[in-house]
This record gives sequence, structure tokens and C-alpha cells, in this order.
Amino acid sequence: MQNIKFLILLIFLASSPLWGSFKTQLNKLPYTSSMNEKLKKGKVLTSSKVKTIEGPNEKKFQSLKIWTVGLHKKSCKYAMRKLSLYENYQDYLSYVDASAYDDKKGVIYLGLSAPILPIKFDLFLNIPRIKKEGSYGFSFNQGFLRGLKGKINLSNFKGRCFIETTADWQGPHTGYSSFIFKTFVDAILDLTLRRLFRISTTY
Repeated sequence: MQNIKFLILLIFLASSPLWGSFKTQLNKLPYTSSMNEKLKKGKVLTSSKVKTIEGPNEKKFQSLKIWTVGLHKKSCKYAMRKLSLYENYQDYLSYVDASAYDDKKGVIYLGLSAPILPIKFDLFLNIPRIKKEGSYGFSFNQGFLRGLKGKINLSNFKGRCFIETTADWQGPHTGYSSFIFKTFVDAILDLTLRRLFRISTTY
């Protein structure tokens, strides 16, 4: 059932004006009427897909695809005043034990105590300090999920910031089943986005 839902979602995305070419000003939301209504009401939509891949010499790998979208209550310029302060994420998110940002290198460091999984790990995210609408690439070049690459698109829609994120990763097997890995990713995405959207509605 989850695979069918994800396939349908990819079909919607493939026909989206944001898929492949990005516009910083939307005249209408690009999804189905039911999805658009959820977005207008402030719901954040997320989807992830995890696959286990059998490699040579009995080695196992995993792949991950992520998609998220949300319509912020404020404009992109307003929302990003707080969201771009990456070094403060330890104050925003309960499972972030430490956070820092190197402006010269454009790297966020996050020390995480993961919900669901009884582990702690470090994330190093290469991304510019985003302050306005546009399309921005990001990547994980070390630590957990090394090699992940993605893009964040921000566009204004009737005075509100439309934020869409996509990401892909393939690497050595994490040691967790695809189901557990997906459950972990879904929990992180949902908790993070709902919290960040909420706290960035005020200065």
C-alpha cells in the first residue's frame, strides 16, 4: 500500500511545475485538490521510500528517497529569518543536542539523539544560509547518510512561503531494516517540519 501511495505521489510530482524547473512565484499550487487543501490548512506533507539492495559478495546496500512540502503561514523572507539560523537548531528541536554553522564552508553540524532508534549520531549538511525564495542544493558529505544530495525550493504563494524538499541517497546498509529505517525517517521529517514551521511564524 505504501509503495502504491509513493508511486502516485511521484506521478503528481512529475507533472508539477516545480519538478525540473522552479519558479519563485506560484500562481497556483501544483498538486491534487485534496493535497492543496491540506497545504492551505497548514499541513506538512512528507513521503519517504527505503529499499534494500543486494550487492556483490553478499554485500547489502540501502537507498532512500525523500519528498516534503509545506505552505508556511508567512512569506519566505519572514519565515527564513528564524529558519536560516541553523546554529540555533539545538534550541528549536528537542532531539538536537548540539548545533553549529560554519558560514565560510557553508556546513551545518547537528548532533542528534534520534527518536525511535536508540542511537546518537552526527549530521554534517552542506547548504548555504537561505534567506529568501529560490532553489538551493544541499548534500551530506560526511557522517550519517554520507553522499545524500537534495534540493530545497522556496516560492511565494499569495503571501505565504511554499517550501518543497527532495533528496536521494544510496550507501552501505545502515544495519536497520528498510521498515525501521523508513519509520525513523518519517518520524524525523514530520517532527522537524511541523516544529520549524510553527516556531518560525514569530520572530
